[in-house]
Amino acid sequence: MLRNKLEEKVSRWSTFSPPGEPDFSHINLQVQFLEDRLFFDYEPTKGPYPEFWPRLEAWIENFDDEQDQKTAFQLIPRLFYIGQEEFNTLYRVAVNGPVARWLIQLLNLMFDAPDSDRLLREAFKKTWFCPVTDSMRINGFYHLNGITTGHNLRPDWLTLSKIGDTEATKKYITDNSIEYIVLLEDFVGSGSQISAAISYAADLADEMGKKVLLLPMIICPKGVSNFNSMVKKHNNLTFESVIELKQTDFIPPTSTTAEHELSDQLRPVLRHTFDKVRGHSGSFAEAPYTPFGYRDTGGLVVMFSNCPDNTLPIVHHSSITWHPLFPRRSRI
Repeated sequence: MLRNKLEEKVSRWSTFSPPGEPDFSHINLQVQFLEDRLFFDYEPTKGPYPEFWPRLEAWIENFDDEQDQKTAFQLIPRLFYIGQEEFNTLYRVAVNGPVARWLIQLLNLMFDAPDSDRLLREAFKKTWFCPVTDSMRINGFYHLNGITTGHNLRPDWLTLSKIGDTEATKKYITDNSIEYIVLLEDFVGSGSQISAAISYAADLADEMGKKVLLLPMIICPKGVSNFNSMVKKHNNLTFESVIELKQTDFIPPTSTTAEHELSDQLRPVLRHTFDKVRGHSGSFAEAPYTPFGYRDTGGLVVMFSNCPDNTLPIVHHSSITWHPLFPRRSRI
């Protein structure tokens, strides 16, 4: 059940809602279900942060206008929350789907060939699974998929591209008989922050005659467009994803066709609360951050491990004047 002021507020909204307003008692049940099954495991709030219900009450009270509070409350079930168990499933699907298909195509395997299973197993042994950044939990990926290739080093390529020893990396690839490199990432927005690292990996692999698969678990449309352009520049690079989000999964600055009816209600709220959200100071006060998130993405994604900065700032940003619902842990 909801607590204290918020409980009373939602009860009043449910009882005295004018015609045309949503059923807030139903939304309340949805939120309770989501907290019980998903929201409870949000990692950045474990420890000193309050539990979900106190955070939710403080978040709703951020909004000075009660109509804005109603709009914000409706946003909660629209968030695309990916819990730890959901990510475990994505990790398994990544190997059994995109990775297996990629290797089968490279080897030109036929399922009715008598040695196809053996050849595929041998190809997996020659595959190096690495993260693009350290946000991808590579050890969990290996454990959940039972990968025992013997490639004990699993560096993130963003670090390798900045401070790594290229010749040492090439020697490791040669010494371990690696033929295929799979670059993994948990979530990609535009992809702009990791493009240089991916190009570095593709160029290095190309010099050695190796193939590279770029495989994010979840990706936004801007990232899809950027990575498809990268594939055209690198003949040895293939791009796939496990979940490709659609334009309807976002709230961009301008309206689009077939969007959720809540989007138009939310846009003015995002704009007129942005000064309060950002606290009038700090790096978040300037571009590329806007009321719609990093580079106007307008994302609704929340992962159990963190909230992407592509997601709406009202959801994740902390300031002296704003209490977030899912506070983001930033590198900055």
